[in-house]
Amino acid sequence: MPGKLLISAVVAGSVLALLGRRAVQATTTSNAIFPTRFDSLFRRHCQSIPTAYLRSLAKHESDFNPFEASGPAHGLLQVVEVVRNGFNERFGTSFSRTDLLNPEINVKIACELITRIATALPANHPRAIPNPSFRDPRFVGLVTMAWNAGFSEAAGMGFVLGEMTRAGFAPQDIHIDSVHRFALGLPDGKATFMKIPQRLEFARRVVRDYMRQI
Repeated sequence: MPGKLLISAVVAGSVLALLGRRAVQATTTSNAIFPTRFDSLFRRHCQSIPTAYLRSLAKHESDFNPFEASGPAHGLLQVVEVVRNGFNERFGTSFSRTDLLNPEINVKIACELITRIATALPANHPRAIPNPSFRDPRFVGLVTMAWNAGFSEAAGMGFVLGEMTRAGFAPQDIHIDSVHRFALGLPDGKATFMKIPQRLEFARRVVRDYMRQI
């Protein structure tokens, strides 16, 4: 009997060691794909938004390159000119396009907008988003598409959510795929960027990789 107990203890120890190694490997792999070097900035400027979400967003916006400036958007979270100008107008700052290559400034500007989007969408459309939560991939998708394809009440995500609610869509039926399909039927000038398949796919990827981290 003592021999059997010893064997059981050795086996149990080996299993725990294996599980421990796998956990370390999984963490190492995750950190390689979603590096944590910008986490302090994310936490400082985006206190109400999960850091894991911002990692996923940075991964798909710039692949964590704070100097990415090959297109109309710049920096770590790929801030566009209209967002930079809007921030300067609201806060009396004078950040330039070049300033967007500074991760501190880039994250500060992006997080202010993402926080406003995540707050405004459920506040303006409680019937479409009755229980906003970053644990809900449906809500995460809507916030992401609004960030990437426009969130305004005049012609962006806010407009689409209002139209879908008036059309009788139930909350569970309002998600990025149905938003994209609905937008395709809207007139020119409304939800323009939500009609683009690549914008939908971007939101899908961000949501997928965020949910893998939590």
